[in-house]
Amino acid sequence: MKIKDHSGGKYQVHLYADGNLVVRRVSDEVVVGAMGTTEPRTTGPDAPAPDPTPEPEPLPLPFDHPNPIRGLLRSVNVMEDGAHFADDFRERLPIGLTWFGALDQRRSDPQGYQRTLAAIVDAGYQYARVLFAVAGGDGYWDGHEVAPQDCITTDGVHVEGWRDYNTQVIGLGQDFAKAGLQLFVSSGGLQSVFEGNLDRAADWSTRLGGLLDESGVQVAFVDVNEAWQNWVTGSEPTPDDVNNYIINPFFDGYLSRAAIALRSAPFSGETCEGFNLWAGEIIQKHGHRGHYSQDHTSAVRHARGIYYDERGGVEIPHKRLGIESEPVGPGASVNTLDGEEALALLAVANLMGGFAYVYHSARGVRWWEGPIEQQPGFLSVPHVTSYLPHELMSAYTTILHGGLSDSPLTDADGFPDENRVDSVVTEDGRNFVTLVYGQNGYTRLLARVPVRFSIITPDTGEAHRFTLRPGETLDIDYRAGRVLIGEVL
Repeated sequence: MKIKDHSGGKYQVHLYADGNLVVRRVSDEVVVGAMGTTEPRTTGPDAPAPDPTPEPEPLPLPFDHPNPIRGLLRSVNVMEDGAHFADDFRERLPIGLTWFGALDQRRSDPQGYQRTLAAIVDAGYQYARVLFAVAGGDGYWDGHEVAPQDCITTDGVHVEGWRDYNTQVIGLGQDFAKAGLQLFVSSGGLQSVFEGNLDRAADWSTRLGGLLDESGVQVAFVDVNEAWQNWVTGSEPTPDDVNNYIINPFFDGYLSRAAIALRSAPFSGETCEGFNLWAGEIIQKHGHRGHYSQDHTSAVRHARGIYYDERGGVEIPHKRLGIESEPVGPGASVNTLDGEEALALLAVANLMGGFAYVYHSARGVRWWEGPIEQQPGFLSVPHVTSYLPHELMSAYTTILHGGLSDSPLTDADGFPDENRVDSVVTEDGRNFVTLVYGQNGYTRLLARVPVRFSIITPDTGEAHRFTLRPGETLDIDYRAGRVLIGEVL
């Protein structure tokens, strides 16, 4: 419930099962105990003072998002074949990007922030993954920490809390809402930010949820980035820890809307066991980042084959629905992948596997290293949704390797040099989407059945139509691979 006092202040009132009545304002909190006593509570002894700065000027740029998520992003039929994402109107293939430092850039480089926001919208990204709290050791975030309160990093460096934190959060939310862009709420380095204090972390998460709720922005996802190494206490948390101190408190503040809650797989790896333990509503993965830089084949193959347990052990009950939130990309994520064609192909592979996608780049992590929009793949990755069937996740439910006899297409040369021909097929076997890819840049495609299809260059969308009879072959050249969309005749 929201109320206003006579001075115009906005509050939220919560009655908890323990008998506490909690009245929250955007910048402070009053707790009325079960016996009627009243005491002020802040987010900790170092909580910033109320914002001394005025609201920033509204963004002057006009926004016309070409492909927005309209309303609430939902996960549909999560435990069933045909699981998919949908908004208020239709099935969606969600694609966002990493913009970790958006809040910091808004504060310290407003012109660059506006330019980047406009470029993201124009490119067609539907959400951005933003850090709302981050600090840490090794100097990685020096000068670019996002500090909701005073804190000390693990290196012993004192970081002053942002006195305009509330203003910046509300402002960013309003900017995103105006732009038709949704939020992927994240955080990192929580041990430094909250110095091991779980209650402070929970209070901040509720505060953050309330600020974003007030801004009117729609949150698509919320998580703690790699909680296994970024947790408040410095040790690896349990799934309940993440829920109790970050996720649930966030939704205590973010009352008027809904979002998809995520939990990262543990450090032990993205195994079926790990996903079953950690997956909330959907699976979150950071995917295979290649055995070496520019190894697109391994990354694409992993995106397509994650639901196969190669050790033959455990099935994943959350069938075919998740998010790839930190894949290999240009200058980021252990190894690098910067070929336009390869980056678009990786996005397609994840969408085929039932995963929403986040374009991840070095400048998406550290905005001060240069404009995100100049990174390879920035324009081509969101473009893949323009040629893929929108019902890809719900209708194309059969996963086929080209070596299987019921696959409509295969490699006529027997898959040399780790070439791949991977397909998803509709239940009736009539329609298919196929990836042809490999390191050697050539595949001689063989049709097992009569087929008609378009061969699409992943990054440009250029398409050419072909028809093959059973036993006929077609030579395909590529840098990384091709996307085939077709039907069995």
